Amino acid sequence: MYISIDIGGTNTRIASSENLKDISELTIFDSIHSLPEQKAKIEETINILAGGRPIEGICVGVPGVVVRETSAIQRAPNYPELNGVLLSDLLSAFSGSKLVLENDAALGALSEAVRGSGVGYYSVAYLTLGTGVGGALIENSEINKNRKVSEPGHMIINFDNTASDNLGYVGSLEAYTSGLSFENLYGQKADTCVDRGIWLRYGNNLATGISNIVLLWGPDIIVIGGGISDKFEYFIDGVSSKLKDYNFFAPPKIVKSAFEDKSGVIGGFVQLEQLLKS
Repeated sequence: MYISIDIGGTNTRIASSENLKDISELTIFDSIHSLPEQKAKIEETINILAGGRPIEGICVGVPGVVVRETSAIQRAPNYPELNGVLLSDLLSAFSGSKLVLENDAALGALSEAVRGSGVGYYSVAYLTLGTGVGGALIENSEINKNRKVSEPGHMIINFDNTASDNLGYVGSLEAYTSGLSFENLYGQKADTCVDRGIWLRYGNNLATGISNIVLLWGPDIIVIGGGISDKFEYFIDGVSSKLKDYNFFAPPKIVKSAFEDKSGVIGGFVQLEQLLKS
């Protein structure tokens, strides 16, 4: 039995698998911004999913910077209660299992590169658009452990505006394209918005961030995930039209995530599979 956990600022997803290939069960609950209560809820859910069976490994994805050497959460802007927390403390009830900590976007990227929309490409860039904005680069179907965790959501795309993200970065990609910022900027929630004009502006802003990612990472393909990817058909035209203004390069293929909000937990199983085989 294996467990994969994707902790987000809004929702927490916990999945079980018998073979690291298929999800046996998946539980989703509202993230609790009280660490003791969140820890208790995670323990309760794992025990229900395991049903008394031994757990060989647990992978946890968190929305922030992790220190892989110590399995510590350095900083999680959209879940500050996790700042400084050790994985061994968060999952102290499961010390007998192999515990793995990783950035949530890196796990989402891994799932898409190995089993999803990025299969067949050497270099896969992944952007997750949700409560915040995260991203990662996967090369040769693996997370590069020598590369520090990337936070492309905090890149600056506009120096002339006052919109800021949860870290206070004024003019960041996250300040224009996250779920939280969407409602602040446009006065409605992203999941119910069908205004093509709004989505055109949203896509234009996203394209500026994507152009920077292409220039810095040079990926073969870009996969868009997270909750806002449900509106991919609405904003992709704005992305494509704006990218034509940046004619220094031919942009790579941009596609929607195959797994959407399950990318993180699936990536956790991929990570466990790779680590247990090594």
